[in-house]
Order: sequence, then structure tokens, then C-alpha cells
Amino acid sequence: MAIGTRYAAFLHERTGYSPFPLRANAFTVPAAENTYRSATLPTQGSSHGHRLSSEEIRIQVKLTVLKSQREELQLAWQEIVAGKRVRLNALNLEVSAIMERAMSALVLIEDAIRQYPFTGQARRLVCFLAGVYNGSDFPFDLTDLRALDTALANACLDYLNYDRLARREVHRHLSGGDTELQRWIDDYGLRPRETQPG
Repeated sequence: MAIGTRYAAFLHERTGYSPFPLRANAFTVPAAENTYRSATLPTQGSSHGHRLSSEEIRIQVKLTVLKSQREELQLAWQEIVAGKRVRLNALNLEVSAIMERAMSALVLIEDAIRQYPFTGQARRLVCFLAGVYNGSDFPFDLTDLRALDTALANACLDYLNYDRLARREVHRHLSGGDTELQRWIDDYGLRPRETQPG
């Protein structure tokens, strides 16, 4: 097994993460822009507590990666060698920040619909929420965001960024829940798109 493949397999085993494609007898990376040389793995019985087989007591890996991948590789390597969950902790913090922005955005969207009912902006916002709620029945044209005030357009994008994570349905975050969303859909005369036969 190539050293690169062995490293990637070890990385996947320890963290569940594979930064590069794995194949049975080869290890490939994209075109090189930057080279990163790893530290050696700790020996068996080291203070880090990793237990390696005798044939893998110590290896040294040299990988050539894109500059854009270097930081990710360094964080993943630190997790393996030192047991630190830097990368996963960073991802968790990022998700928390995305959710916080999305909840603030949703409050702004709801307030605009309630304070300025039946305006063009309110209708577009209801169409946006309906599209997030059920895009098959209520497809939303993203070019409609251009007709919104900048703050409201950014609010829609912030919520959409959270919605892609598929954590929770939009009506579960609305203060009025599914009942108010359905009322808005009815009040603005939105109708489910007809399913094409066949």
C-alpha cells in the first residue's frame, strides 16, 4: 500500500474524514501548488495514546496539495497526532454562527411581512418562505430577491444558507409556526404548482 494511501486510510479511520480520493492501489491529489511535509506519527506507547501496528510504528509522509487545501490538511493532521478536534470544533462554531444569523434574518422577514402586508416586498417574502417550505409546490424565482431592500435580500440569503444544512423545517422556526405560514400562503393567493402528467 502506498504511504499516501496508508495515511489517508489512517486519517479516515481516526476522524471519519477523507480529504482526498482513495483508491485501492493509488493515492492521487490535484495539481500541485504547495507542498506540506508532515510530522512523523508518534511511536507506540507514546503519551498521545495511539496504538499502531509494528509495521506502522513510524512513518513520514510528504504530500503535494493545493494552497487552498493546506490549512484543512494541517488541522486534520493535528487531530490525528495530538488528538485535538480543532477542525470539528471550528465546523461546529461555523454552524452555530450560520444558525444565529438565520434566526435573526427570519425575525426580520416575519416583521416585514406583518408590518407591510400585501406590498410587493411582503408578497416576495411570503413566496420565499413558501419556496423554502416546499419548493416543489411553490418554486421561488431567485431573481425576485433583486426587488427586495438590501437588508431583506441579505436576510433571505442568510436563511437560505442555514436551510441548506437541513437541520429543521422553516415553519418550526417561525413564531407563528405552520398555521401562520399557511395563512400567509392563502392570503397571498399562492397555489401549488400543478404536477405535470406522466
